[in-house]
Amino acid sequence: MPLNRNRKHSLSPALLLAVLLCLICTSIASLAQSAANLVPENWRPKDGKYIEAGTEFAGPCEDAPGFLVELSKRAVGIDELEKCRVTSFTDTAPGVFKINMTCSERKNSGYDGLKNYREVMTLRKINDQSFFMHMTDKGKFPRQEWRVNYCPSPAADTNALESTKAK
Repeated sequence: MPLNRNRKHSLSPALLLAVLLCLICTSIASLAQSAANLVPENWRPKDGKYIEAGTEFAGPCEDAPGFLVELSKRAVGIDELEKCRVTSFTDTAPGVFKINMTCSERKNSGYDGLKNYREVMTLRKINDQSFFMHMTDKGKFPRQEWRVNYCPSPAADTNALESTKAK
């Protein structure tokens, strides 16, 4: 079969290159736009008291030992024994948050002042009310991460109950 040497029906290399470049640019632009839509906003836990999941206690949630997270005040409290000042925090991945802190704790053997040390806490979001927490103790991670749940204040519980009754 003879080759078709009629130039009217063949594409010029320049036209073929132009079409190819348009297709590549269009697909790159659409990929960049869809990737931008996938990046979530930076997550932060809301300020308030959190308790370890499965903690048994009698009475209101706020009476249980737990963790007081107040990023707006750059502070974290742990079981009312340790007070930590947040020195920096970073987003390490979507829904994962790392906090660097300087903590102080009263020594258990009588009161002889405060001892300062650095600690690291990572928080991994589960939902709006809970996250996994992993924290160093004297610079080492002594246990696996654990789940903590938000403990609403009694005033918030009352307001939520009243707004539900009003509906």
